[in-house]
Amino acid sequence: MAHEAKKSINSLIDEDRFDEAERRANKELAAFRGQGNAEGSAIMLLALADLAMARVQAAQALKAAREAWPLAKSTGQKQLQAEVLMAMINGLNMQGSAKEALRAASTSKDIITDANDPALEAGLHHAMAIAHLKLEDAEYALEAEEKALAIYKRLKDKSGEAKSLTTTAKAQQISGQFDQAIATAKEAAALWRSMGKAAGIVACLETVMNAQAAQGYPKAALAVAEEELSLLQKSGVNTKNELLMMEKVVQVASDQGQYSEALRTIEDMIKVCRNANDKLGEAQKTRQAAEMHMDLNHSQDALRVAKEAEDLFESLGMAADVEDMRKLQSSIFVKKGQHSKAPHRSEALLALKQFVRAVEQREVDQVKLFEVELDKASSAIKDMEMSNTLESLFERDPSAVKFLEEHGWDLTSFKVPTKIYQYPHQGFYLTTIAGGMNFGPQFRGVHPYRKGKPSDDDARAMSVVSLPEAESWQGQLLFRPGIMDAGIQACSTFGFPPQ
Repeated sequence: MAHEAKKSINSLIDEDRFDEAERRANKELAAFRGQGNAEGSAIMLLALADLAMARVQAAQALKAAREAWPLAKSTGQKQLQAEVLMAMINGLNMQGSAKEALRAASTSKDIITDANDPALEAGLHHAMAIAHLKLEDAEYALEAEEKALAIYKRLKDKSGEAKSLTTTAKAQQISGQFDQAIATAKEAAALWRSMGKAAGIVACLETVMNAQAAQGYPKAALAVAEEELSLLQKSGVNTKNELLMMEKVVQVASDQGQYSEALRTIEDMIKVCRNANDKLGEAQKTRQAAEMHMDLNHSQDALRVAKEAEDLFESLGMAADVEDMRKLQSSIFVKKGQHSKAPHRSEALLALKQFVRAVEQREVDQVKLFEVELDKASSAIKDMEMSNTLESLFERDPSAVKFLEEHGWDLTSFKVPTKIYQYPHQGFYLTTIAGGMNFGPQFRGVHPYRKGKPSDDDARAMSVVSLPEAESWQGQLLFRPGIMDAGIQACSTFGFPPQ
């Protein structure tokens, strides 16, 4: 009865129905404990250990296995004892305690051998290989995994064989056998693909990427990742595994600077989520697309997609995520100089007004509260608006300066005014034309300023560089040709008198 229950629980784990598996295991465990059934209790604790391993919770897996050990030992069943010991060894490996895992494997070897279960014996060799690999003992890892692989093949255990080949490929890569590592990793990936397990393919891809990079071909990884995605999709994989593989393609493309490819894949992921009626996944991937558009300076697309993400999160009742998308839109509008269109504009102005009132009334708690509100929405306030508001406050209430300084504000610039002279943008470029250098519209980005007069000892010159919005061809280049030119032009600021 306990074995059947564990089998059912493991099926739930395989389907990623973790919460349901946990409820079932705890319910069965309570029943067996109530009956004083040591065997049933140990088996249910093993099920909980399996669940913890699936959730990558090493501490919980070890706790369940250690609790199961005295129960398994009291039954005198070698098979059950061996299974519990294997759970401990695997938990130690997951925890990163490779040396402890090897010691546990050594002391457990006789019991596991006495159980006369080839699958457990293969699992022991595989666990030892993983431990050796964590310790970077590639030679010992290969030796242990060779034994595991032979057993898995004899048992026709595809999952075991795939795990063994994946570890073998990594050991080969670490030992410098790059061609063998790539071949073995691709063999393992084919097995994972036949089982529809994208996580296994991703692990194999990591090995292929590292081996190719070591051979001097780091850019080849994207082609391999895209090929694996295509093959996985053709095999009729489920949505979860398809998305997992697509996420890997996005990561590889981004790492290699292939942002257009990464963005295209994210857009495909949105469609997959939409077709699967996965609203949360669609919202999250739409947010990812908006952020990437923003990073690429595609402001109009970023605004459009961020609004779509906001609407999706709002339909799901996820207020914090809705707020994040509104912040993103505010940042884009501010960057474009369109403060009035920022979603946080009204909140920002109200927060600023309430902040001033709190300062005037010396309400410390309210000042702190509005500092938080201003921080959240300040991107929608122009610097000049903030400066004018504070200057007006200090003119009406000079002691407000001391009050704010006592609460962490640095207001030196308000007490010691500094004049900054601006040289007109158009005037700057009229001067360059007169000097024989005419810059096109896309290269006119410098706005020169000077702090102090030329005769001042501490005079400083500076330039604000504000390039026009990128044209489509520049977005594809992923580099603004005008940025270097503007930087060089900025050096000329010293040569212009203040106006």
